[in-house]
Amino acid sequence: MTDAGTEGQCSTATACYVYDAEGHRVRATVNGQTRDFIYDLSGRNIDEFTPGGSGWLGTWTRGEAYAGSLHIATYANGTTEFDNSDWLSTFRARSDVSGNRIETCTSLPFGEDLTCTGTEVTPIHFTGKERDTESGNDFFEARYYTSTMGRFLTPDWAEKPTNVPYAHFGNPQSLNLYSYVQNNPTTVGDPDGHDGGGPDASWQTDPQAKANGVEQGTKSLAAQVPPEAKAAIADALKASNSPTADDKKGGFHEESVKWGTDASGNVIVSPSVPGAYAPPGTNPTTNFTPANPQTDQNLSTVDGFAHIHPKGGDDRSFVQGPSAADLKFAGQSSAINIVVGAADKKVYFFNGSGVIDSPMKLKDFMGGSQ
Repeated sequence: MTDAGTEGQCSTATACYVYDAEGHRVRATVNGQTRDFIYDLSGRNIDEFTPGGSGWLGTWTRGEAYAGSLHIATYANGTTEFDNSDWLSTFRARSDVSGNRIETCTSLPFGEDLTCTGTEVTPIHFTGKERDTESGNDFFEARYYTSTMGRFLTPDWAEKPTNVPYAHFGNPQSLNLYSYVQNNPTTVGDPDGHDGGGPDASWQTDPQAKANGVEQGTKSLAAQVPPEAKAAIADALKASNSPTADDKKGGFHEESVKWGTDASGNVIVSPSVPGAYAPPGTNPTTNFTPANPQTDQNLSTVDGFAHIHPKGGDDRSFVQGPSAADLKFAGQSSAINIVVGAADKKVYFFNGSGVIDSPMKLKDFMGGSQ
């Protein structure tokens, strides 16, 4: 890809990019200066080199550090600089190893009008994506985004033929193949340049979207739940089915848990206090009040919520999937939301629009027998 100059001649172009078979940009030559890039298994740029020097890859110039999907630090010029990012992973300040502020950046909701003060060591800015200085565009892997227009430069696409890729036909905003997160940039981000899902990520439940090969279905969601969280969910299920002083027949209260990571990227699981006992004729309620407030305070990010819908006693049974209140809660959250049915032994992933895909068998979710 060239910008000005002679087609196919990097020596005369303002910018020239080379991509590998998977679409990763592995080389960039800008104004005669060449940089090479190495990616991790998640497709993220983690190292930059310049040709020449003693190393077989060239001279190493910077490295990027991630905790899960969150960019947390850059190593360059012999030191580490740490990100202080907002809820959408757009960094707002960087600090050194002593906690001193060395750079701050501001921008508007679509990433436009980016203004930084201090020393710049990495091009990673808007929602953790790389911004090219030569064009001002952001590299979202599947395509380029321009913050000045709040739009992608090319239409969305899918690996499988379809009329409108990633569209949710009940939401007209999703029909615009150039729009960014269905014009809701203060709530959600786009992880890979394919429609980020908009306010409630309702595209995940749409059959057409799944036919396009998008499939943020139960298997991919279950893979994002760490083993520590699955163990806590199993404990919550056992507790919900165990009689308390009020639960004469057992299973008349809910147990809940949430999980995420601390500032160092370690998985933190925060069980909640048991939900209140639900007398006959009433439904149990979910309670995410942490059993240990200190554990809860260690959460830098909240990646998921899970609670148990009990099986009830001989005189009644409870709805096993998410309730209307659960859907309302999920519509205000970008985290993974799970309900486990104690009676049907199924795991329901859901968002503000409803259950995602089909419920997963509990034993499949846990990776063993339950």
